[in-house]
Amino acid sequence: MKRTLSADKLQMITQHTQERIDRGEISGSVSLVAQDGKLLYAKAQGYANYTRKVPLKTDTIFRLASMTKPIIGVAVKIKVEDGVCTDARIALGAVAATPVRAPGAEEALIGKELTDEVIVKASEEAMNSCHPISDIRASAEYRKDMIRVFTKRAIKQAMECYN
Repeated sequence: MKRTLSADKLQMITQHTQERIDRGEISGSVSLVAQDGKLLYAKAQGYANYTRKVPLKTDTIFRLASMTKPIIGVAVKIKVEDGVCTDARIALGAVAATPVRAPGAEEALIGKELTDEVIVKASEEAMNSCHPISDIRASAEYRKDMIRVFTKRAIKQAMECYN
């Protein structure tokens, strides 16, 4: 049975993002949620330019200057039903020529209650699945460790949508 996110669950994205903006953790965010090619949610919150109070729009173009290139990137999507993870996708960026999935980390989550122990195991699987290079911005070892740290954080943040 295919299920889509309820309006209440999508509203939680808005609330969570606004809380982070209000706490000064981020200046803004553009969030998009799609399923089966259909856009379910699109919302811009906060500022594209905080000092001039220029609001973000859903079509705002984000530029990466040479000194602000990411060292790593992690994206997590989980589906939880009755406290058990029924589906997971974990993507890693800046650890290969193109973004890659971490299937071992995904498998470590699926079918399990997302306890701290399970999340740590998944984050270690993600770390062990990538083979980054060392360059001027970061060593391969540092990138691998950051994959572990950020995978754990991303899973916990994704779980907040279900609590």
